Amino acid sequence: MSASATHDSSHEPVLLPFVPPAPTRSARVPGEVLLGVLPGATEDRRTAVVRRTGLCGAVSIRLSDESFSPAVGWFPQSSVELPADQLTGLKSLLATVPQAAPVRRPTPVADGAPATLPFAAAG
Repeated sequence: MSASATHDSSHEPVLLPFVPPAPTRSARVPGEVLLGVLPGATEDRRTAVVRRTGLCGAVSIRLSDESFSPAVGWFPQSSVELPADQLTGLKSLLATVPQAAPVRRPTPVADGAPATLPFAAAG
């Protein structure tokens, strides 16, 4: 009997494409609270500000540079964590920074809708 004659194709595994699970609520771990999100220079970048409480009760703030991928969702690229004793110093430093004008970000245009470009008034 040849190898091909004894081969039973009904027992071969069926390979299905990977389908990621539907996103649920926040994927953050216990002890973390998302305080806010600062928009990035592009729609697929942002900075997440998270308050973390350790097992011993120590509080810190983590700033995470995050990117968006349609296949994955939001994920961190890098982060910096500041312990509570550095937060007062950070607040003092930020108070010395002059208030900048808000950045005007383009709003997405729905498919098929005409694009309108804003121009500053003459004069």
